[in-house]
Amino acid sequence: MTSLTAMSEAAFGRFLGRTVPEYATEKVAAGNWPLEGSLERSKAEFERLLPGGLRTPKNFLYTITDGGLEIGAIWLAGSDEQSQGFIYELYVNEANRARGIAYAAMRLLESEALRHGLTSLGLHVFGHNRVAQRLYEKLGFAVTNISMTKTLEQT
Repeated sequence: MTSLTAMSEAAFGRFLGRTVPEYATEKVAAGNWPLEGSLERSKAEFERLLPGGLRTPKNFLYTITDGGLEIGAIWLAGSDEQSQGFIYELYVNEANRARGIAYAAMRLLESEALRHGLTSLGLHVFGHNRVAQRLYEKLGFAVTNISMTKTLEQT
């Protein structure tokens, strides 16, 4: 059975070790950042968003477990000016994907968000991540913005 538990310091270290380089790779794949310096930019972004680590106010980091095993992570941030939360990360390890775990974890996160006084949730999905887009649509998320980019070439 899928459950969420508050992330421990050890799990937070594993989370950063995985997600910082993964975020850099995603930003490069999306064409947002050049490869050179992408890891440093990713580290700086995480330091900006989580300056107090697990103790950063209005940030809630959870370990996703199933059958007592750690299989993923989810990160929810609250907002100062409104009751909207933002999901920065949903990760399920590869061996446990396509089993409904991400869907179940998101439903559990909705309850956690309400418990923290949040009344809506937002998130960002990279354009090339069609699997995540389908999951979020199934969960009832609606597209609010679409950013598009075109690389120009001399003719």
